[in-house]
Amino acid sequence: MTHNTTHLSRRDRRRAARKSSAGTNAASAGRTTAAVLAASGLVLTSGAAANAAENSNQDRESSTVQLNTAELNVERTSNVTTVEEVAASSEADLSFDRPVVSSKPSPEPEPEPEPQPETQPETQPEPVATETAAAEQAEPEPAAPTHAQQEAQAQQEAEAQQAAQAQREAEAQREAEAEAEAQREAEAQREAEAQREAEAQREAEAQREAEAQREAEAQREAEAQREAEARQSQQPERNSSRDDSSNDGATPAGGNQDQSPSSGGSSSVVAAAQSGIGSPYSYGGTSTSGFDCSGFINWAYSKAGAGNLPRTTHGMASSLSSVSSPQPGDIVLANGNSHGGIYIGNDQVISATSSGGVRVHALHAGWHQVSAIVRPS
Repeated sequence: MTHNTTHLSRRDRRRAARKSSAGTNAASAGRTTAAVLAASGLVLTSGAAANAAENSNQDRESSTVQLNTAELNVERTSNVTTVEEVAASSEADLSFDRPVVSSKPSPEPEPEPEPQPETQPETQPEPVATETAAAEQAEPEPAAPTHAQQEAQAQQEAEAQQAAQAQREAEAQREAEAEAEAQREAEAQREAEAQREAEAQREAEAQREAEAQREAEAQREAEAQREAEARQSQQPERNSSRDDSSNDGATPAGGNQDQSPSSGGSSSVVAAAQSGIGSPYSYGGTSTSGFDCSGFINWAYSKAGAGNLPRTTHGMASSLSSVSSPQPGDIVLANGNSHGGIYIGNDQVISATSSGGVRVHALHAGWHQVSAIVRPS
């Protein structure tokens, strides 16, 4: 005789236990529900008999007894109003209209086999670790770089290093050029400043020399004037009846002269020069409001109708005709041609001096060293 032993898993055993518990609960609930519905005149159809015993397995399938109120099929079989409480004498005969309750038996379940001793399942590896190991096994290891790849990488690194070096050199060159440009600009600025200072120094030196020359000229003129005044004070008084032959002294400006002008134009120049006596001195001046020496000569000749003379005494010395002895109207240049005046006769000259303006002074005064005598043609 062969015995077949069926091994059930833990899940199947739990499912069978739940079915058994549901059947027990359904039996009790089925009778209660049937009684309530019967009292209400309703008919309840279920898979278990309402009058079945709790410990009876007759016409019962625990796996199909699941009461769900939403799925119940309820049908009213009586229109009698439900009475909650009825009172009657014990001797009275009572009869009830019982509702018809029908049930359909479920197939009888097979007997459960005897439980077998449980066997411990083998310990399974953790899924995460297994998956990780599988992923690690599936992921291929990176291949080692080949010789060509190493050479290409080395070449790229060398090119990058050369580019960085070239950039640093270009930056250093730009900085050096900017610094050199700044130095050149600073040097040019220093040279320009030095040139301006030198020019200012030369101008100041020239101004000091001109001032010293004017002071020396004024001093010589003052000395000559004092000498002339001293000579005039030593001359005897003139008689009112004196004639020209007995007059050995200097005559006042505009008086009788021992030399006559060479022409009428010369006399006009002398007259014009005498009309400017008393005008103040002004460097560069050419009018009665202020004269310098050459400006006074040009003014007198222009007034006499003989203009177009050189503006400076040096220009007069180089362009006009030189003579050995002066005549009235001639131009007398002195002190290295730096001063000039108009000869009026009797060894006297009219010129614009820085110390006394336009005045008459001696031809050979101490400060008046004659250097040339010129005559306009």
